[in-house]
Amino acid sequence: MDSDEKLKLMKSRIVDSFAWRRDVIIPLARDFEVSEEEIDEVLFNDMDMSSLSNLHSTYETAVFECLLKKLHIDLNLCWIQDTLNLISEEDSNNLKLKLANEFKINKNYKEVLKNGKKELFDILK
Repeated sequence: MDSDEKLKLMKSRIVDSFAWRRDVIIPLARDFEVSEEEIDEVLFNDMDMSSLSNLHSTYETAVFECLLKKLHIDLNLCWIQDTLNLISEEDSNNLKLKLANEFKINKNYKEVLKNGKKELFDILK
């Protein structure tokens, strides 16, 4: 086995782990409407071992950041905070973090968002 084959084997062991498949490979394949093998190839070709090893924790952080951005949009903070300055950035961030953590526990986004809108209005008053 030459060094390229060994590297590919080591990378495939990382990518073939259950969490990687579930959280990264399958969603990307679905989003791009390609096979899981095509996503594997992209990752193998474009990422080194260190990047692959650290990517899953980076993925989890990115999911949380995306949730914060989604809350920012769905709470109309682009308008209420960014444009009208009716709420401080600190209050906005605290609210989004609180709601994001509630979502992680509760998993019902609509309910969390509904409660968040009530809390936002209380802050505005």
